[in-house]
Amino acid sequence: MIYRDRVKVAYRIDTGEEDAHGNPIETIVEKNVLANVWPLGTEQKLDGDRQYVRTRYQMILAPTVDIPAYIGDALTITWRDYVTLYVDGSVERHYMGSKLHHYELITKAIVG
Repeated sequence: MIYRDRVKVAYRIDTGEEDAHGNPIETIVEKNVLANVWPLGTEQKLDGDRQYVRTRYQMILAPTVDIPAYIGDALTITWRDYVTLYVDGSVERHYMGSKLHHYELITKAIVG
């Protein structure tokens, strides 16, 4: 597969340890990953006194990073001018035979 973009993937994982107060200790994993990114759409909303714009992108990521299953909101992606894109739904794993071929996901950016 030919990848035309590069994104930074960041996620928090539990180390299995606890701090002095019994809270789980997490570490942040960051990695640059080759990707294909294309826009899905933009919508403008007015919620009470707050106006915001939500933009959604579909992404295909190279399998060069190990994204944990059911990562949810713990995964963020930085792409071009956007500071942070959040996962909208789940990260799909696509296999060819028994080998991971790529990841697919929908992301969203909310401004306002």
